[in-house]
Amino acid sequence: MKRECFLYKSSTIYNKHIYVDKGNAKDILKIIKEDQVKFNRIKLRILETDHHYYPKYEKLKNYDGLTEMRFLGNPNARIYCKEFKAKDGRFIILMGKSKQYKKSDDINKVIKEQLKVLQKYEYDI
Repeated sequence: MKRECFLYKSSTIYNKHIYVDKGNAKDILKIIKEDQVKFNRIKLRILETDHHYYPKYEKLKNYDGLTEMRFLGNPNARIYCKEFKAKDGRFIILMGKSKQYKKSDDINKVIKEQLKVLQKYEYDI
């Protein structure tokens, strides 16, 4: 399933870029706006370090190529991302889906289905 996205931010050091899925941008950008300080920390870690996985941004087990940004506390939200290499070799972190008010660390059936859909999304970058 082809989807459209837009560039959010690029690294000044590495060949890494954060994109946002256009179809889900409103919900994703709402989470970012509500917790700008936490997002800026995550964004800086992702873009400006060579090893960007840590507890606030980690790979999802059993979901190849998917990661989550964790905004713990109030509203305890998540942004689910798809990582891949573009045809020209750029490393892409694509913020594809979001979940407001997540109640536990477990991934419930609804989120599992959303993650399966996110894995199938294709983007021309």
